Amino acid sequence: MSNVIAMNNWRKNTEEEIRILHREEDDPEMVPVKYMYGDNEEGLCGTHSIIDHRDFASIEALREEIQEQREALETGFDKFGEEIDFDEIVPWDEDDLLVCQEGVFVWDWNTEDYELIGKVRRTERRKIVTFKDNFAVKMGQSNILINPGSFYHIDGEYVAYTEERNPVVMLVINAIDSVPLAVPYDPSVLWIYPHDYALIVDIHE
Repeated sequence: MSNVIAMNNWRKNTEEEIRILHREEDDPEMVPVKYMYGDNEEGLCGTHSIIDHRDFASIEALREEIQEQREALETGFDKFGEEIDFDEIVPWDEDDLLVCQEGVFVWDWNTEDYELIGKVRRTERRKIVTFKDNFAVKMGQSNILINPGSFYHIDGEYVAYTEERNPVVMLVINAIDSVPLAVPYDPSVLWIYPHDYALIVDIHE
Protein backbone atom coordinates (compact mmCIF):
# COMPACT_ATOMS: atom_id res chain seq x y z
CA MET A 1 0.00 0.00 0.00
CA SER A 2 1.21 3.50 -0.76
CA ASN A 3 2.12 5.54 2.28
CA VAL A 4 -0.01 8.37 0.87
CA ILE A 5 -3.28 8.23 2.78
CA ALA A 6 -6.04 10.45 1.41
CA MET A 7 -7.74 12.74 3.90
CA ASN A 8 -11.02 11.07 3.02
CA ASN A 9 -9.57 7.77 4.20
CA TRP A 10 -7.47 8.60 7.24
CA ARG A 11 -10.57 9.17 9.35
CA LYS A 12 -11.22 5.43 9.07
CA ASN A 13 -8.27 4.79 11.39
CA THR A 14 -8.91 4.59 15.12
CA GLU A 15 -8.23 7.62 17.31
CA GLU A 16 -5.20 5.82 18.73
CA GLU A 17 -3.66 5.86 15.25
CA ILE A 18 -4.08 9.60 14.74
CA ARG A 19 -2.63 12.40 16.80
CA ILE A 20 -2.60 16.05 15.85
CA LEU A 21 0.87 17.59 15.73
CA HIS A 22 0.17 21.07 14.50
CA ARG A 23 -2.65 23.28 13.39
CA GLU A 24 -2.48 26.85 12.11
CA GLU A 25 -5.54 29.04 12.31
CA ASP A 26 -5.62 31.56 9.50
CA ASP A 27 -6.36 35.21 10.16
CA PRO A 28 -8.17 36.43 7.02
CA GLU A 29 -6.76 39.93 7.51
CA MET A 30 -3.18 38.68 7.27
CA VAL A 31 -1.76 38.76 3.73
CA PRO A 32 1.55 37.56 2.23
CA VAL A 33 4.19 40.24 1.71
CA LYS A 34 7.67 40.54 0.25
CA TYR A 35 10.42 42.49 2.04
CA MET A 36 12.72 44.60 -0.11
CA TYR A 37 16.43 45.05 0.71
CA GLY A 38 19.43 46.70 -0.90
CA ASP A 39 19.83 49.60 -3.31
CA ASN A 40 20.80 50.24 -6.90
CA GLU A 41 24.52 50.05 -6.11
CA GLU A 42 24.61 46.69 -4.33
CA GLY A 43 21.47 45.33 -5.99
CA LEU A 44 17.90 44.99 -4.83
CA CYS A 45 16.45 41.74 -3.52
CA GLY A 46 13.09 40.59 -2.20
CA THR A 47 12.54 37.97 0.50
CA HIS A 48 9.44 36.22 1.85
CA SER A 49 10.58 36.60 5.46
CA ILE A 50 12.36 39.34 7.39
CA ILE A 51 16.16 39.35 7.42
CA ASP A 52 17.26 40.27 10.93
CA HIS A 53 19.55 43.27 11.40
CA ARG A 54 19.04 44.62 7.87
CA ASP A 55 17.20 47.78 6.92
CA PHE A 56 14.50 47.70 4.29
CA ALA A 57 15.19 49.27 0.91
CA SER A 58 13.75 52.68 0.18
CA ILE A 59 10.95 52.84 -2.35
CA GLU A 60 13.08 55.43 -4.14
CA ALA A 61 15.58 52.69 -5.02
CA LEU A 62 12.80 50.76 -6.75
CA ARG A 63 11.66 53.90 -8.55
CA GLU A 64 15.21 54.65 -9.67
CA GLU A 65 15.40 51.18 -11.16
CA ILE A 66 12.18 51.82 -13.12
CA GLN A 67 13.62 55.11 -14.39
CA GLU A 68 16.78 53.31 -15.52
CA GLN A 69 14.60 50.85 -17.42
CA ARG A 70 12.75 53.70 -19.12
CA GLU A 71 16.04 55.25 -20.22
CA ALA A 72 17.28 51.88 -21.44
CA LEU A 73 14.13 51.43 -23.53
CA GLU A 74 14.82 54.80 -25.18
CA THR A 75 18.45 54.02 -26.02
CA GLY A 76 18.37 50.24 -26.33
CA PHE A 77 21.23 49.91 -23.82
CA ASP A 78 21.40 49.61 -20.04
CA LYS A 79 23.54 51.77 -17.73
CA PHE A 80 26.49 49.45 -18.30
CA GLY A 81 26.32 49.87 -22.06
CA GLU A 82 24.92 46.39 -22.63
CA GLU A 83 22.17 45.85 -25.18
CA ILE A 84 18.85 45.23 -23.40
CA ASP A 85 16.66 42.16 -23.93
CA PHE A 86 13.31 43.60 -22.78
CA ASP A 87 10.74 45.80 -24.54
CA GLU A 88 8.76 47.18 -21.58
CA ILE A 89 9.44 48.17 -18.01
CA VAL A 90 9.57 45.32 -15.53
CA PRO A 91 8.51 46.25 -11.98
CA TRP A 92 9.35 44.20 -8.92
CA ASP A 93 6.76 41.43 -8.55
CA GLU A 94 3.83 43.49 -9.75
CA ASP A 95 1.26 41.30 -7.96
CA ASP A 96 3.07 41.30 -4.60
CA LEU A 97 2.83 43.64 -1.62
CA LEU A 98 6.31 45.13 -1.22
CA VAL A 99 7.48 46.25 2.22
CA CYS A 100 9.93 49.16 2.05
CA GLN A 101 11.21 51.75 4.53
CA GLU A 102 8.29 54.04 3.78
CA GLY A 103 5.54 51.45 4.04
CA VAL A 104 3.81 48.81 1.91
CA PHE A 105 3.58 49.38 -1.85
CA VAL A 106 1.95 47.79 -4.88
CA TRP A 107 2.68 48.39 -8.54
CA ASP A 108 0.06 50.41 -10.44
CA TRP A 109 0.16 50.05 -14.22
CA ASN A 110 -2.16 53.06 -14.65
CA THR A 111 0.43 55.42 -13.20
CA GLU A 112 3.43 53.15 -13.87
CA ASP A 113 4.57 53.75 -10.32
CA TYR A 114 4.61 52.05 -6.92
CA GLU A 115 1.58 53.09 -4.87
CA LEU A 116 1.67 53.36 -1.08
CA ILE A 117 -1.21 51.36 0.42
CA GLY A 118 -0.37 51.28 4.12
CA LYS A 119 2.06 50.14 6.77
CA VAL A 120 2.71 46.87 8.57
CA ARG A 121 1.01 46.63 11.96
CA ARG A 122 2.24 43.12 12.80
CA THR A 123 3.53 39.98 11.10
CA GLU A 124 3.01 36.26 11.43
CA ARG A 125 5.35 33.59 10.09
CA ARG A 126 3.74 30.66 8.29
CA LYS A 127 5.08 27.61 6.50
CA ILE A 128 4.86 27.17 2.74
CA VAL A 129 5.42 24.01 0.70
CA THR A 130 6.62 23.72 -2.89
CA PHE A 131 7.49 20.57 -4.80
CA LYS A 132 10.72 19.80 -6.66
CA ASP A 133 9.11 17.67 -9.39
CA ASN A 134 5.66 16.57 -10.51
CA PHE A 135 3.97 14.85 -7.59
CA ALA A 136 0.81 12.70 -7.53
CA VAL A 137 -1.48 12.75 -4.50
CA LYS A 138 -3.93 9.90 -3.96
CA MET A 139 -7.43 11.22 -3.32
CA GLY A 140 -9.91 8.39 -2.96
CA GLN A 141 -9.71 6.42 -6.21
CA SER A 142 -8.10 9.29 -8.15
CA ASN A 143 -4.66 10.87 -8.35
CA ILE A 144 -4.20 14.64 -8.27
CA LEU A 145 -1.07 15.92 -10.00
CA ILE A 146 0.84 18.74 -8.30
CA ASN A 147 3.14 20.72 -10.55
CA PRO A 148 6.60 21.81 -9.42
CA GLY A 149 6.79 25.47 -8.46
CA SER A 150 3.23 25.58 -7.10
CA PHE A 151 2.99 27.01 -3.59
CA TYR A 152 0.83 25.64 -0.81
CA HIS A 153 0.16 26.67 2.77
CA ILE A 154 0.56 24.09 5.49
CA ASP A 155 -2.82 24.03 7.21
CA GLY A 156 -1.96 21.22 9.59
CA GLU A 157 0.01 18.04 10.26
CA TYR A 158 -0.94 14.61 11.51
CA VAL A 159 0.47 11.10 11.79
CA ALA A 160 -1.07 8.28 9.76
CA TYR A 161 -0.07 4.63 9.46
CA THR A 162 0.55 2.25 6.60
CA GLU A 163 -0.83 -1.27 6.60
CA GLU A 164 2.57 -2.32 7.96
CA ARG A 165 1.95 -0.03 10.95
CA ASN A 166 4.73 2.37 9.98
CA PRO A 167 4.06 5.98 11.00
CA VAL A 168 3.92 8.59 8.25
CA VAL A 169 3.92 12.33 8.93
CA MET A 170 1.30 13.89 6.67
CA LEU A 171 1.13 17.57 5.73
CA VAL A 172 -2.26 19.09 5.05
CA ILE A 173 -1.62 21.59 2.27
CA ASN A 174 -3.93 24.13 0.73
CA ALA A 175 -3.80 26.61 -2.13
CA ILE A 176 -6.20 29.40 -2.96
CA ASP A 177 -9.39 28.02 -4.52
CA SER A 178 -8.34 24.40 -4.01
CA VAL A 179 -9.40 21.59 -1.72
CA PRO A 180 -7.02 20.59 1.11
CA LEU A 181 -4.68 17.74 0.23
CA ALA A 182 -2.68 15.42 2.45
CA VAL A 183 0.87 14.61 1.32
CA PRO A 184 3.60 12.67 3.15
CA TYR A 185 6.46 14.74 4.47
CA ASP A 186 9.46 13.80 2.32
CA PRO A 187 12.32 16.34 2.04
CA SER A 188 13.54 14.61 -1.12
CA VAL A 189 10.44 15.75 -3.02
CA LEU A 190 9.39 18.99 -1.33
CA TRP A 191 10.72 22.12 0.33
CA ILE A 192 9.27 23.82 3.40
CA TYR A 193 10.19 27.44 3.99
CA PRO A 194 8.89 30.38 6.02
CA HIS A 195 6.68 33.04 4.49
CA ASP A 196 5.66 36.10 6.49
CA TYR A 197 2.08 37.32 6.48
CA ALA A 198 1.33 40.86 7.60
CA LEU A 199 -1.55 42.89 8.93
CA ILE A 200 -1.55 46.06 6.84
CA VAL A 201 -3.24 49.22 8.07
CA ASP A 202 -3.85 52.61 6.48
CA ILE A 203 -0.78 54.83 6.60
CA HIS A 204 -2.71 57.50 8.53
CA GLU A 205 -3.83 55.20 11.39
